[in-house]
Amino acid sequence: SPQGAAKSRFQAAAMHRAGAGAGWPDLDVRLVTPTGPAGVLLEIKVCKGRESMEQKTRRLRLVEAGHDVRLVRGLGEALLAVVRLLRGEKSQTTEQRVPF
Repeated sequence: SPQGAAKSRFQAAAMHRAGAGAGWPDLDVRLVTPTGPAGVLLEIKVCKGRESMEQKTRRLRLVEAGHDVRLVRGLGEALLAVVRLLRGEKSQTTEQRVPF
């Protein structure tokens, strides 16, 4: 999702007019697995990064709607979430920390 990228106020206004909303997860992964279509939405944070109120609210609403949404710390956890998706594991959180 380009929403997290640095942008000018004019670019932000154009994205808002196009339907982009505050708090949408950074990465939307959609796959076709042996058991059928699967997807996960990832909010990627650095080690000490925090979710904004908009991000937390959006994440909770997406979970309530039945989506698999995960808050991950760094690229390693994001990759682990995709591997878990491929294995057919559905989890709202990633407990295991990875060293990269």
